[in-house]
Amino acid sequence: MKKVVVLALLVSSIAIFFTGCNKKEDANSLVSTKNLTKNITLTAIDGKNLTMLNTGSGVKFAELEGKTTLVVFFATWCPPCRAEVPHLVELQEKYKNDFAVVAILVEENKRNEDVAHFINEHKINYFVANSPASMEAAEMFGIKGFPTMFMFDKNGNKTAYYPGATPKEIIEQDILKTIGKK
Repeated sequence: MKKVVVLALLVSSIAIFFTGCNKKEDANSLVSTKNLTKNITLTAIDGKNLTMLNTGSGVKFAELEGKTTLVVFFATWCPPCRAEVPHLVELQEKYKNDFAVVAILVEENKRNEDVAHFINEHKINYFVANSPASMEAAEMFGIKGFPTMFMFDKNGNKTAYYPGATPKEIIEQDILKTIGKK
């Protein structure tokens, strides 16, 4: 009996990890870049801003000119989101000259003190937005599950979409393709 319970817990944990924290809907219907109709200014807890510019085929950030960008929609309570943080930190550091991670927190009324604690606890080295504009961006993208990530080339064209937890190796291969090193 104990083995059955342990096995059931293991299977459930793996399913949650690889599908992310979302409703049971078709992943392609959850997100889209077609509703990106305006520019949005995202704000981090330190007051720094990033301006998300609609390119018609995706987004780019005025302050990250010339960089491939991974836009990550996440929640601090989401286990797969937490599991991906070390990989994103490593990729941000490894490719910092050509690549940037922009994380958008999708939790309403999350206190900056709590976000700061999360950033420090996980040694996050990339931009984390926590502002009303974060919720607006999530709504425009149609985000309903976490983590959800999009990769955009330096011109703002969408090059990859990741619904749910994604292995670091897959993201890294897409970074290399997008920045032209593979």
